[in-house]
This record gives sequence, structure tokens and C-alpha cells, in this order.
Amino acid sequence: MGKSQQEWSALAAAPLVCSKRCPYRSDCPLVSMGKEPAGQPCPLEEQYVRRRFGAWMRALGGAFDDISETARSHIATLATLDLQERRCNAILAEAPNAAFATRAGRVNAARLYKIIGKRRRILRDLELTPEMQTKKKKALGRLKPGNGSDMASRMSANADKLRRAMKAAG
Repeated sequence: MGKSQQEWSALAAAPLVCSKRCPYRSDCPLVSMGKEPAGQPCPLEEQYVRRRFGAWMRALGGAFDDISETARSHIATLATLDLQERRCNAILAEAPNAAFATRAGRVNAARLYKIIGKRRRILRDLELTPEMQTKKKKALGRLKPGNGSDMASRMSANADKLRRAMKAAG
């Protein structure tokens, strides 16, 4: 059975090919059952990428055919970054790598930092970060003064409440 356009977009993340060097090998249920698909794309990563693609699409509030090609590209990139983050975390979960005592640990920690930065920039572009949502609401006039979700707005609102309470009491 052929893959849909949505599945091809989601799988653009290029899942690992099953091999003896897989970072998940020690935890892979397919290996423990003796059913590893050697030389084939990892079905567990394919499934993970599909789930992440769907989750990001829901976060954008659209169906595959309703969103722009640019948004689809951003979603595929976000799913790819999620997959790369998962791989880095799997490598860093190994005891020698977790202490950054190995080259693999240091390289994956640096890679993880870059992945998080790239994801944040894409989310900022899509206006999905909390800061960008607050700025957008302010710009559109949908945010009442003193009712913001950013720290400065909350602190200002609390100070105003305190001044009113002190004025009423004094």
C-alpha cells in the first residue's frame, strides 16, 4: 500500500536504517524479539516521526490540506528536530556519555543545544512561543493591560493591586 502525501512529508526526517550501531539497540523491542528489520528504515522511528508530525500539525490547528506548504515544511523540520533530539537523548542516557566524559557525550550535548535553538526559532516564526503569543495579543489589542502572561505584566498587575489595597486601608 502506498504512502499518503502526509506520510511522505512526515517521513522526510529520514529514520535510521536498522543496524548493529543503532543508539536504541539495547532498548529495541524488535531486537529482543529477534525481528529487527536489518537494512530497512526503523519502524519505531517512522512511527515516532508520524506522531510528532501529527502533534505539530494539531498545534498549528490545521489539517494537512488546510495548511500552507511553508507551514508543512516547518512542521516537517520540527518533527526532524524532535527525532534528532530523541537520538541525542538516547546517546546521552548511556552512563559514560551522560558525564560528558566521552566525545560522543560532548558532541551530542552541543547538538542538543543547537536543536533546541532551531526549534525555538521556528516556533517564534510560527508565533507559537509564549512570548510571541503575548506580543501578538498585545499588538492585536486582545490583551488587557495588567492581564498579560509575561512576567513584567504580572508583576505590574500585582504592584497595582497592592497599591490599591494599601490606599484603601490607609
